[in-house]
Amino acid sequence: AQADAILGVMRDGNVYALDRATGAQLLAAPYVIPGEPSPPRDTLLLPEALTEKADAALTPLMGALPPGSKVLDLLTSVVLGFETKVANYFSVDVHTGRLWVAATAPDEEDGSADGVSELGALYCLELVTTGGPPYTIQKLFHTSFVGGTASTPSLTADGTRVYMADNLGNLIAIDTTDGRRLWELDMGRQIFGSVAVASDNNELYPCTSDAVIKVVDNGTHGTEVWRSELDAYTPGLGQRNFNVLLATIGANGVFIQTGAGLELEGYPLPLKVGVGLLDRETGELRYFAEGLEESIAAMNSSPDGSVYLGFSPLRRAVSYALFGDLGMTHRLSGGVGKFAARRLDLLIRDAACAASARALNASNKAVCCCPDSAEADIRQILNLINQSRRSSTKAIADGD
Repeated sequence: AQADAILGVMRDGNVYALDRATGAQLLAAPYVIPGEPSPPRDTLLLPEALTEKADAALTPLMGALPPGSKVLDLLTSVVLGFETKVANYFSVDVHTGRLWVAATAPDEEDGSADGVSELGALYCLELVTTGGPPYTIQKLFHTSFVGGTASTPSLTADGTRVYMADNLGNLIAIDTTDGRRLWELDMGRQIFGSVAVASDNNELYPCTSDAVIKVVDNGTHGTEVWRSELDAYTPGLGQRNFNVLLATIGANGVFIQTGAGLELEGYPLPLKVGVGLLDRETGELRYFAEGLEESIAAMNSSPDGSVYLGFSPLRRAVSYALFGDLGMTHRLSGGVGKFAARRLDLLIRDAACAASARALNASNKAVCCCPDSAEADIRQILNLINQSRRSSTKAIADGD
């Protein structure tokens, strides 16, 4: 917002800045994040015939691809952070305008300048606007760590901490003033994408294929509070439930996408999937609705209580190649899915109760210490009031 600019980061580390009004380039010269691609890894060893079948199912859903690409191998490597410099999204601090990008460390930091970076790194970049445009990008500092990452850095609402994950299963908290690692916590398996950060109670929600996990940041260390059971389905013989997406935090719960199917070499292969809501206090599944397709993107909630997600059937492409002919899972689907609230009385109740809790928190924080937190609560209260009013109007119109 400080430069009224649109920013982007490419897979190869190129950063661009565009004028929001005109689309004109704002950088005086291209900026490339230091580092080299991360090491390759065999993410899933499948017979060539099955890989070709999965590629054939995925290709119609894709746009342009590099010549000669194998769709499944390409997407899996990017999603898990292999053979790439930047594998996910980036974050911008609303307070300072600084960019936070998870990528690979400069090549020589792993002890060998060989064109492959064995270390991951979190970069703090600044768009320098003095005297411009054209502008320049300056690297302020970076924090390196063992293992690559496919993580999107997640900032706290006040911008004082940033959270990320390596590909070894560690949740890492970093001080945004100087890049110091404050603490890390082993989650047991690789964490998907970005860590969901709540605007209240210092709550974090990292996700693995085994569970959605609630962690509380205690300042000097993180504490695990619960792990979700993921019991939406009664799996068939040799199958199990698993988590397939990032968590999305709501005022009265945590939205998840979960599936049931088989696991091959630690790789979950969902045969069916759906969307559920976990209780924030206990991690228990409160509601669940079966869906059409999996996603590797993110869920978004709307003012009417609906949940939207983009379909991206990466893992189910393998399931379909293996079991589609047996009728154990349906054909792949692209597009966008919507899950709508069916009990508007419960939606209105929960929105009102959540707003009440936020009002109490805002009152306490405004008096003692943190007006910024109180202002954030007030914005959320207004959203919840709007949600109750809109849902009430719809419920009356529907005769509910």
